[in-house]
Amino acid sequence: MTECGWITRVTRGVNPDTADQGWFCTVEVPHHNHKKATLGRLAFTQNRKHSGYVRDRIEQGWKQHDTAAKILDDLIASNHFNILRSDIKNEIQKLRMAELAGRSPVEALLDFLEKF
Repeated sequence: MTECGWITRVTRGVNPDTADQGWFCTVEVPHHNHKKATLGRLAFTQNRKHSGYVRDRIEQGWKQHDTAAKILDDLIASNHFNILRSDIKNEIQKLRMAELAGRSPVEALLDFLEKF
């Protein structure tokens, strides 16, 4: 590890600054001996917003029974780099929920069997 000297203490009781009862945090040693963690652009969801085109491509891949990894490969090949596999899985989950229309998977199956 970094053997960082930063120390904080969380205690329960009366906060000496505000006189409030409850939990409070006090930083005892505020100095770090390492650099801040660097996160890429994709670590923040606001940098991964999807266009309608991307959603349509995900839906097309889902209807063709492609995996999230295959859909991701197709999107990256078409120069859409700001998307993760977890984003695709989340979109697929939304599509599944819309397809079930608020029913459980068993209820949807029973409705399907009654129709056909």
